[in-house]
Amino acid sequence: MNDKKLYDPIADAYGLFSDTAPQIKVGIRTVFALAGDIQGKSVLDLACGQGLFSRLYKKHGASKVIGVDISVNMLEIAKSKSQQYGDDIEYHVRDVCKMESFGKFDIINASWLFCHAVSLEELEAMFRVIADNLVVHSAFDNLIKRA
Repeated sequence: MNDKKLYDPIADAYGLFSDTAPQIKVGIRTVFALAGDIQGKSVLDLACGQGLFSRLYKKHGASKVIGVDISVNMLEIAKSKSQQYGDDIEYHVRDVCKMESFGKFDIINASWLFCHAVSLEELEAMFRVIADNLVVHSAFDNLIKRA
């Protein structure tokens, strides 16, 4: 995964397109429908870019949000927006395929991650990072929550 070279030069222009593209509303609605109840949950946002989903998770009641991206410039914009909104989101520059654990999270968003895998090994590494950082809820836990 070498998208740092791809996204660093276009970071400023990226937000102008991505946050206003017609399909973004559908993407946001789909991601949040799949995420379910976010209130009080911890979220790890992988390939977070400028932090759009990170900020939306926080706005929807996530207790803790950490965003990770390979692009320094994209994360500088994300950090600037988080300071502007005072949303207390933590951002880290990392190659997801090689990153350490930031703890266990209730929700892991990888909306824009998998399309960047250039090999099966990278895709497996991405899934391994997700598995290592995801809180495992048993089927019993889910039944209790529904009762």
